[in-house]
Amino acid sequence: MVTFVILAALALIFGAYLPFIKARGYITSINTLASVNSLESFYAHFDRLLLHPSPVGQEEAVKYLGSDIANFISAEDQPEPVARAIVAYLEPYLFRNNVRHLLMGGQFYETLWRRFGQQEADLRSAEAYYLAARAIGPKLPPVLYSLYDLYGTSEQLEKRAEVRDAIIRLWPEEVNRLE
Repeated sequence: MVTFVILAALALIFGAYLPFIKARGYITSINTLASVNSLESFYAHFDRLLLHPSPVGQEEAVKYLGSDIANFISAEDQPEPVARAIVAYLEPYLFRNNVRHLLMGGQFYETLWRRFGQQEADLRSAEAYYLAARAIGPKLPPVLYSLYDLYGTSEQLEKRAEVRDAIIRLWPEEVNRLE
């Protein structure tokens, strides 16, 4: 009986309480984001969320924060050093075995590449993230179309043709939609 009570208590703590605190931390962080006025303040603000131990919720917290960061770095008034610093801050938290996180990493670097001088390192980082996502989900449309668009924008026409062919093999009806 004592073992059952201990297991039930642990299940409540790890399965409900810690994830609840993590979710509440995300909501609080987003709602109080207006108080952030420097990179150091940003880091401190989100460290509370990202470093909070919880067996559930980290993937979601990173995904939602990453979505907000993608919008943030896409804004025309965002200075390059700030955009790069924020991407560098979140990057270690991206799950390397999660297609959504890998696509997000690719999107970050593709945005940096497009906005800030088309630096080769950004292009290679975006491609590496998209290729890692493709290794996990080789037939997932978002992965294939992200690579297709990246290769088209960066004028890597041979690679784009390879991805185009892969898309058409999977979905022949797309032949007219793709260039």
